[in-house]
Amino acid sequence: MKSQRGFTVIELMITILVLALLATVGVPSFGQFVTNNRITTQANGLHADILYARSEAVKRDTQVVICRSSNPGATNPCNATTWGQGWVVFVDSNEDDIYTAGETIIKAQDQLLGGVNLSLSGPTRIIYQGDGRLAVTNPTFKFCSADNDNQYTREIDISPLGTPKVARKGTCP
Repeated sequence: MKSQRGFTVIELMITILVLALLATVGVPSFGQFVTNNRITTQANGLHADILYARSEAVKRDTQVVICRSSNPGATNPCNATTWGQGWVVFVDSNEDDIYTAGETIIKAQDQLLGGVNLSLSGPTRIIYQGDGRLAVTNPTFKFCSADNDNQYTREIDISPLGTPKVARKGTCP
């Protein structure tokens, strides 16, 4: 008698069932992983820009400002209504806390992508003095997923001395 190779119908059905169960468990977890990674990446990007603004303020011994911006090339780049539209870092050489023609934009960030919301409690802009200290009080940035899932939240708290710290905490509004 000749031996046959291959799968029986029952073996094939069990294999398909096991694969379907694994996909049911794995696909939502992968979506959560992507959302969490996206929020973390964008929070780390803002954290780096805050550190850069502080170091430039100390290096140049003048005021450096971070403000919301949807168009860094505009006459007034601090024109956005939300932080999620982007931001710019500029050297505020006349120290009036607003962008004036001729001041140097040293960093610009485009709009946040992928369903991430960003808000700032406290001031409308971050202002670093030439000694690296904040000229504003207790700003806290909050990153949330667009579906307001509290599991995926990052906050950047800036101490009165100007040091930013990223943490996974808080709840979304």
